[in-house]
Amino acid sequence: MTRLRMMGIGIALAAALAVGVFALGGSDRAEAQVAAHMLGTLTVTGSATVGAPPDGASIEIRVSALEPTATEALASGATALDLVRAALAEEGVADEDLQTVRIRLDEEHDYTDEGRVSIGFRFSNTIRVTLDGTDTIGDVIDVAVGAGGDAVSINRIQFLVSNRVALEDAARLAAIDEARRKATAMAERAGVSLAGVTVIEEIGFATPVGIEREEAAAADDAAFALADTPVFGGEEQVTASVRIVFKIY
Repeated sequence: MTRLRMMGIGIALAAALAVGVFALGGSDRAEAQVAAHMLGTLTVTGSATVGAPPDGASIEIRVSALEPTATEALASGATALDLVRAALAEEGVADEDLQTVRIRLDEEHDYTDEGRVSIGFRFSNTIRVTLDGTDTIGDVIDVAVGAGGDAVSINRIQFLVSNRVALEDAARLAAIDEARRKATAMAERAGVSLAGVTVIEEIGFATPVGIEREEAAAADDAAFALADTPVFGGEEQVTASVRIVFKIY
């Protein structure tokens, strides 16, 4: 094949490709042109936190008793729990808002010069109290401690948001917006343009896990008469993180 003929074939192929590109529709032609100039990808992450006031709460109340025998420990623990339950009912807490979450019966020991010595059996029963609203949290704690005395400890308080799904979605969308903002700024500085998304994934999600503490509650009647446990709901926050891979050209 002569050089002249080969040049003619090359020109014909180039012309055919050009005709093919311009024969495409406007959007298809633009995509073809972008693909022809594609440089690679740009990967960014974005995180965002959104919050809302809590509209509910749960409290874990632990009632325990230490007695010489397991049977006596069970009986004392049941008596203390009955007192707490009755006090909560007077405070307006319904039975359906109470749930047993943990029961334990263990032998306890002390260590002396003679070795390990049994000091009795401890029975504990932990219940979860679920509340609508947060205004009565302090009152519920106070009446539980007042009824059960030293047998009562408060293990955990967790604030709740009824529209948590909407809160999580808002955090995800805000994280995507943050990732796009970062990608746009980086692309402009690098002198390239964004041309769509190839990958988007959620890489992290954080929600509050509540406030945990375990402490013996004093039963001094005079102190309790003056007690008014302050509880501050603050704001429940949800944090979402995403990773997005953009095409660049």
